[in-house]
Formats: sequence, structure tokens, C-alpha cells
Amino acid sequence: MSTPGGIGVYLESGAAPANVKDRAWRGVYHHWDGQPDGLGEELLARVLRFKGNLPQVVKQVIDAAPRGWSSLLNNEKTDGLPVSPKDTGNTCYVYLFDVGARRLDVFATHSEAEGERCGSVTFAADGAMSAGRLLEREPPPKWLRAPVDPGWGGSSDADVSVRADVARRVERDATEAGLTTLGFIELMTHAVTETFFAATWPEGTGPLRHLLFRGAWGVNVFWRVRLGEVIVDYPTPSERADLVSRPDGGELVTLHDERGGSVQVDVRRAVVTLPLGARATVLSNILLSALPSAQWLYAFFDLARATQIPDSLAVKVPAAASQAPWSVFHHPDGRRWAIRAGGTGYLLRLGDPSDDPVIKERPTKTAAREICALIAEQVSDGFVQQPDEPA
Repeated sequence: MSTPGGIGVYLESGAAPANVKDRAWRGVYHHWDGQPDGLGEELLARVLRFKGNLPQVVKQVIDAAPRGWSSLLNNEKTDGLPVSPKDTGNTCYVYLFDVGARRLDVFATHSEAEGERCGSVTFAADGAMSAGRLLEREPPPKWLRAPVDPGWGGSSDADVSVRADVARRVERDATEAGLTTLGFIELMTHAVTETFFAATWPEGTGPLRHLLFRGAWGVNVFWRVRLGEVIVDYPTPSERADLVSRPDGGELVTLHDERGGSVQVDVRRAVVTLPLGARATVLSNILLSALPSAQWLYAFFDLARATQIPDSLAVKVPAAASQAPWSVFHHPDGRRWAIRAGGTGYLLRLGDPSDDPVIKERPTKTAAREICALIAEQVSDGFVQQPDEPA
């Protein structure tokens, strides 16, 4: 498949523009290998071959092929498509020479970009590249910049019905397991985020603070949910892709961070609930009975989002109050625990938060009194509060 590009020259010299449309230029079409490591490298080689004589380079690569190129590298001309500041829709990259400034600017014009400049190089007197890079950075894809709906826009009657049904089943099954709906959401938030963090992300990714799921047909708008310290943007119902099943039973989703790094994550219910330790089987069973569809993960996101953005037409989950901070305690022998108010009582976290801790919910109407009593008991046993440790 070709990667078409454009080769042009500014009509006047000036500073490098932010967008391919910002200054006047003329140019020609180039059909094959238009990416920076193809056509871009060939243009650098031409400047070096002409010992930095940019007017001669422009004459050869633009004026000598007014109808365009099939391949500059192979000196093959063609009857190409129109290319201009207002017509870059047939290109993936556009390369513009500024003869006076001795510079070559590179712009991303492919379907996931909007003409942003993604690189620039300048040339020494002998034609060698003296500064810059052809591809300093790729602009983030359009879908990474899609807007976030502040409510539940785009929901059909069927979508509302599904959310209501999920909320009812979760409340039923969580109650049988001795949990509240909010307690279930809290435990699953821990399990889901731990699964995302444990994935093998590309080098240089992180810290993970904003994660994104791409939709089946390209996302026009996201829904957003906060899972603990992590923001997750995910597609609305009409754009959701089913989980990808593997022969070994895995159910995969592709997860992205805001820098464009991506990783495939196995989100089988039994795998995601592993960080919950002894509670894993109970939570996995709730997921199987209350969120049975192939899109169970999105259904969980919707349920959690309903505690942050009221879903008055469907999900009758009480809005979660702002979370109380964890109080963290260490013992000289290495034991660690933390406690905070949450759900309809308080929550205990046993173990290091980076090493699959156990989360326990304790429903009670006297949470503050019980928390104080438990802290006093543990302090007398040698535990010391860590007020400056991130929870």
C-alpha cells in the first residue's frame, strides 16, 4: 500500500509554521514511500548531493516534474493528484523547502492528523543537515483527541435498559456476597487498574494516569470514568468493539496511554480479579452473573461512571462522595496496612499497594468510631502511621 506525500516550496521565506495551511507554497504529488524514512530521507540525500544548493534541488524535485512523481528515489514520474495548502487530502506527509531559511519542514497530513508540523531540519552550507529531525514527534491521532461527553449523550433506549439491568443484578449479587454496590465498584476498581498497570507497556510509557480504549469504528466522542487515580476514556455503546478471544481462552482489549503507547491486556474475569486475593472468586462470580456479556468491562465502566455522573434514567447508584484518604501504617517487621472510610463503612488494605494487597470492606454505621479504635489497637502493637507516604 502506498504512502503518498507532497513536495513543495514556500513562496516566501519565514519562520516554520505550525500547520501546512498556514503559509503559501506550491508543490507536486509523490505516490510511493512518502513517509519520513522514505521520501524524507531521499530529499535530505538530494540536498547533500547538490552541496546545499536548495534552488537547484527545488528545480529538480518540483519544477522538473510538474505533474508529480511515482517515486523520486527511482526517478519515476507520473500524472499525480493536486497538492496545495488547501488540498493535502491525498497525502500522508508534505515536505516544504524554505530556500531563504535553508530549512525543510515536514507536516503530517494523514487521516489521523490535521496538517500539524511534525519535524524540521536546517542545512549547512555544504548541504549536510545541521539541526533538527525529520520526525520530531507524530501528532497524536484524532481519536486520542476526541471530545468527552459530559453526560450520557448518544444513549439509546436499549443502552439505558442495559445499564439499569446491570445495576440491579450487581446490587442483588453484591448483597448476597456481603457487599454494597459501591463496595463492589471499589474492589473492582482496584482489580482493573492493577491489571492495566501489570501489562507490559512499551519502554518510556508512564506513569499511567490517562488510559484510552479505541472504538470499533473510530471514536467520535468518549465517555470518561475515574478509576482511583486513573482516568479512563472509553467508547460510547455504538462504537464499542467486542473483546478479542484467543485460542487459549484469553479475552483481549487494546489499551492506549495518552502518549500513543499501546498494549494488549487479557481481561478475562478470572484474570482481572486475581489482585483481589481471597476475594477473587467471589468477585469473579458476581461478574459472571451480573455482567455476562462479551462487553462486561465496558458495563463495569458504565456502572462506576454512574456514581460520578448521575444516570437518572437508569442506574440508581448513590453518587460516591469524594473518597477519604488512606491512613497508612508500617510495622518494623515489614507488615503494612491502610484504612479509610468508604462504601457504607470503611475499607482495610492489607499489604504493600504495589504488591497485590487484599482489600476488605467493613459495612458499619459507626465507621469513624471503629476506625479510631482499630488504629489505636494497631499503634499499641507497634504500627507507626506514615503521613507523608503516597497512598
